[in-house]
Amino acid sequence: MSKVFLSPATFVGGSLAGALLLAAWFGAFTRAPEPAPAPTSTHRAAVAAQGDGAPVPPPQVGAAVATPAQDADLAASCPSQVLLAPGGGGDGRFALEAVLSSAAQVEPSAYLAVARESAQHGQLHDAEVALLAACHAAERVSGSHSVAVADLKTRIAQQYVALAASEAAGAARDELLKRAATLLSKSAITYSAALGREASKTRLAEQRLASLHDPATLQRARTDANADPGTSVMGAAPRSSEEASERTTGPRGEASRLVSSDPELAQLESDLRRLHAQASSVTRDPAGLRRRDSQALAQRDAACEDKACLLRWYAQRRHQLLDEF
Repeated sequence: MSKVFLSPATFVGGSLAGALLLAAWFGAFTRAPEPAPAPTSTHRAAVAAQGDGAPVPPPQVGAAVATPAQDADLAASCPSQVLLAPGGGGDGRFALEAVLSSAAQVEPSAYLAVARESAQHGQLHDAEVALLAACHAAERVSGSHSVAVADLKTRIAQQYVALAASEAAGAARDELLKRAATLLSKSAITYSAALGREASKTRLAEQRLASLHDPATLQRARTDANADPGTSVMGAAPRSSEEASERTTGPRGEASRLVSSDPELAQLESDLRRLHAQASSVTRDPAGLRRRDSQALAQRDAACEDKACLLRWYAQRRHQLLDEF
């Protein structure tokens, strides 16, 4: 049986709407291409004129022109090859080729939902297919050089790094890191053009790219995966932002005593927790956000022993969290 990329309706168990949507998508992804029409007399005349060196007349009404989907395909910068082989447990049901050859207009968020669902069931090949499909869908909507597409490329690159961290040294790991490097490089170029050279997203993408071949990068990826079992690679949703906020922003030591005894500092702490929860819900790099939180808290605990220092720290940390958006 040939593989087809199933829609999110696959996961809407028993609903009539889901069944109808699935039927429509199945037809779109498996429909055989129509044979090309024979050249018309107008087309043959144009070819003959071109062969004689005469100028080719402009297209007549009804002549074939490039469609937006064709233009997007020519400009596609998202990967078109899946790296992961299908595993067990039903993995391997989806085919990226079927998505790329389909004219169906699908929102990127639908493919991201499929990626999360597949990853949560351990179907990493299908999760990768869905993430790459989301990238291509985003390109059709906003263009290959948009920030939205760069965000998706960055997210996918981080997933490849996490996968590489679980691989032994060798060709498989090298291929995953090579794919991550390509995606991060494209993201950094887009961020720099759209947001500026000094934007936080630009600098973060460049830092990730530069650190890819540092052994410490893979070690951190392994540590993050082991420390956060609620998060899997290739699309699974992170643990709740409230849990992450409570875990990483609670005051400690002398800072804890000062914050708990001063109403102004207590209010700043409460405001910072809310801002952190919002940043956690939208970040493309939850592990990196947790790491930056730990570094900021360690700096605060080591340096601040009075209210003036804590006021400066809260102001600085607020600006840092705003940069995460």
